[in-house]
Amino acid sequence: MYYKFVMRKILATSFLVIFMCSGALAADLDIGTHASFYSPPEGGGNTLMTGIDATYCLGPYFSARGDLDNSNYQTADHKYSLTSVSITLIEHLLGASNIDPYIGQGVGYYDKETDGASDKSTGLNSVAGIAVHFQTFNAGVEIKYVIPDTRHMDTGFYSVGGQMTGGLHVDL
Repeated sequence: MYYKFVMRKILATSFLVIFMCSGALAADLDIGTHASFYSPPEGGGNTLMTGIDATYCLGPYFSARGDLDNSNYQTADHKYSLTSVSITLIEHLLGASNIDPYIGQGVGYYDKETDGASDKSTGLNSVAGIAVHFQTFNAGVEIKYVIPDTRHMDTGFYSVGGQMTGGLHVDL
């Protein structure tokens, strides 16, 4: 049941990214994976967050990225699971370049489970990173600040991680 829910979110995110970018006649779509470490606000030490993403180029200076992330961790008292689906608008500071410093802002849907009890919320994120574009793949590092619940702005955290993507050429 949970996987059907996640697959629907991936599909909805993919369609939203494609819909946002449908004005372009041809664009690059990069599909990849990423991993990062962060310290949850509840404690539990450094925690691994993994995910998949799809980035659609909107031109030489902008792209839209859809992410699906998941993390599981525990403290002495509770077990947690954080799943997010987010869309981030990214500005590429050097335009179309093999060395690609970037910044971005996004919004997301977050589902945080505490001992099996689910709390769904809308959240925000900011990213800054640098990617290197090779002929058949991209690799990079990124720092991200996430506020998983806009009702509680003090629940934000930083994550630091890496990413690897492979590109497809899509004509729309």
